[in-house]
Amino acid sequence: MKLRTDPEIWPHDAGRKRAVLLGAVPNPLDDLETNWSEDWLAFVRADGGEAAPGDVWEISINPDNDRQHSCVPHEGWTVVGYTLWCPNEACPFGTHEWTHAHDCKPYDGVPCKNGGPSCWTWTGSPLDGTLTASPSLYSPRDIGGCGWHGHLNAGELTGKVE
Repeated sequence: MKLRTDPEIWPHDAGRKRAVLLGAVPNPLDDLETNWSEDWLAFVRADGGEAAPGDVWEISINPDNDRQHSCVPHEGWTVVGYTLWCPNEACPFGTHEWTHAHDCKPYDGVPCKNGGPSCWTWTGSPLDGTLTASPSLYSPRDIGGCGWHGHLNAGELTGKVE
């Protein structure tokens, strides 16, 4: 497991680029007629930056302003979840954010919404390869996911596409 802290690369963009490189989504460089942003085209053209197996980003919020969030660690900010690379090579997203679940139940009496605690219990650390999530991680197709379902245990993702 590798904690990504590069501030110029957001997990969403890194995941989209992974999906392009794996052929899960069309390459925007093959469709220049579409109005792609120049920043996105430059990112796709550049070497590196894509999400890779084992990549993880910490998602935290500023305790003084719960609308301010970051994917780069900040001292004193509250970790509300993680973004992980998706092992499904056909995933059109390449990464998934695990902070709250669709229609999840309150956790410890606090609703699982942006700014609230994660719907998952996180133990361990991505820094030493021991990050573990409970319960399982599922990106269901019926709400726009890729169908991958599995577990993160001691830094290892295992699962399958359902």
